[in-house]
Amino acid sequence: MSLRPLISITFSFILGILLFVFAPALLFVCVALLIPTLLLFALRPRSSYGVFAICITTVLLGFWRMSLANHIPKNAISTFTPSVISVTGVLVSDVEAVEVKSRDSNFRLHFRLAVESVQKKAFEGSQSAEGTLEVYTYWTKSSPNPIPVYASKVRLLGELKIPQGQSNPGGFDYAQYLKTQGIYATLTSKRLETLPHSSSGNPFLSMIFALRKHLIRSSEIHLSPEFSSVLNGILFGERNSIAGTVRDDFERTGTIHVLATAGLHVGIVAGLLLALLQGCRFSRRKAILLTMGGLILYAFLAEGRPAVIRAVVIASVYLFARIVEREPDWWNAVAFAALILLTLNPFSLMEAGFQLSFATVITLVLFMPSCLGWIRKIKKKIPDETRTQKAIRPILGYLLTCFAVSFVAQAGTFPLVAVYFNSVSLTSVFANLMVVPLITPILALGFISAFLGAIHPILSAPIVEMLKVLLKAVMIFVQFWGGVDGGLINTPSPPAWLVFAYYGVLWSVGWRYYRKSEGEETR
Repeated sequence: MSLRPLISITFSFILGILLFVFAPALLFVCVALLIPTLLLFALRPRSSYGVFAICITTVLLGFWRMSLANHIPKNAISTFTPSVISVTGVLVSDVEAVEVKSRDSNFRLHFRLAVESVQKKAFEGSQSAEGTLEVYTYWTKSSPNPIPVYASKVRLLGELKIPQGQSNPGGFDYAQYLKTQGIYATLTSKRLETLPHSSSGNPFLSMIFALRKHLIRSSEIHLSPEFSSVLNGILFGERNSIAGTVRDDFERTGTIHVLATAGLHVGIVAGLLLALLQGCRFSRRKAILLTMGGLILYAFLAEGRPAVIRAVVIASVYLFARIVEREPDWWNAVAFAALILLTLNPFSLMEAGFQLSFATVITLVLFMPSCLGWIRKIKKKIPDETRTQKAIRPILGYLLTCFAVSFVAQAGTFPLVAVYFNSVSLTSVFANLMVVPLITPILALGFISAFLGAIHPILSAPIVEMLKVLLKAVMIFVQFWGGVDGGLINTPSPPAWLVFAYYGVLWSVGWRYYRKSEGEETR
């Protein structure tokens, strides 16, 4: 624990969460163990009893945090379900507006509302309520009220209900997803009224939402709907405007992750920012600090999705270690990221995205050092006597690295994908090998094009043409591999014991290679 204390602390915190969910009665056992352990530690301060006491205390903290997250107040908005009700509250998110073709409405709106009060019937007075609602409503161009924005106060009349859970095996569990966000009810409304409101909300969030809309709009102006929707998915995880057939191809090929801002995007953005700042002659310390700030800004632009926050925390811990001139340790960084996220939202532990992302990161940390060592050996076997041979080395190394990352990530997520989605893509490795190398230039050119286009469209014209070529290549690769017969197979959900056995074997083998690579580096 002295070398990597965060690992023990994080595992203890996770154990506390699991105790609350599966065996709350064992809380008394933990309390009973803590008291004699503290007494023994007081008698023998230099013994291992102190470590044991810290772990038990962290288990209790995890249990307590989960109990707080499960507490629902008496006037929670979810206690009024199901009913047709009038709700008043303030928008705490940006508004997603999707144009629809119907006689009654022009736009379908989606946002989150912090509830202040409810009114059950027209002749009754309002009563206070609290909680957050997921709201779906409509807006017409003939409406006297403008489309609401972040921090607007609104009144809605609609159907309040508990969100639907998983309807089919492998389907999306909407109720569980909202629960991880602290939301237990949805409101579907056809009447929206904007009310006078003095508060402008958080000015930083207002700026972020405005900047995000501007950048998304910039790509929609300069690119076709098909290309702009894919580009906005890559840049910000914005997938509402992506055509269903296109999204299906990304899902069948296991490349849907490039349209959901996560670890890959954060790593690329961090690398691009560091290279840019160091190229501008910033000192190493300033370049790292500015990169960390840029990653935080990017997390907000990506709407603070859990996957982005996980990646930003891990990257920030790793970068901070370089500032204080300590050897960065991936294990402590991963453990710290998990601890922070579970402290903020302990429901994340049961979320598919949380499990998939950390399973991927752990598998990559275990296997990639050895993979990179093998790639270096392969590159050394290539002669570098001519310019062509010298150029082949880095290109081959980059392609082999992309293949290794894709293959290892696939191995790290295979059983969980089968559990949650009941399907496995057999073409994922090959599709990712072609698509992932293009994401770096697309991210770089996409941001440059958006910012230059904000100044004047002519400035971004050459970059837009390059983006079209890259995006077209992505679409071709995804459509090709998505059309392969038998590329996607349906699988039953494997039993829990088999999933644990798989990861036990996989990570045991990975740990052996990891220790071996550590030994080679210290020689």
